[in-house]
Amino acid sequence: MASEPAKLEAPLYDQFLELGQRSEQLLDRRGSLNDKSEIANVAKDCMDVAKKLEDVITNIDKLGLYSENEQLDDIATKDLRLMKASAYLGLLLVNGSDSNRLDSLEKAIVRSR
Repeated sequence: MASEPAKLEAPLYDQFLELGQRSEQLLDRRGSLNDKSEIANVAKDCMDVAKKLEDVITNIDKLGLYSENEQLDDIATKDLRLMKASAYLGLLLVNGSDSNRLDSLEKAIVRSR
């Protein structure tokens, strides 16, 4: 009997939606700031959200929602949205660290693969 692909747990999906929304807010806000202390606060928030998003991505990976032999049409729409998690993570890492941007960029690239 073939095993059925793992179903996405609702709390995990809800976490992703919440973190995705928070990511968009932070990234929008980061681009419009000029005050160094506000930029530092938003950068810290970016790194906090990035850490939580890394945990969500790890849990998504454990579910095995995507396989190399699947076509895009085979993936449920709800699961397809989760592919944005890596993009959010990369943007948060790059925008969250002024002092160590190269390391953050490398980490973002590794996570996107």
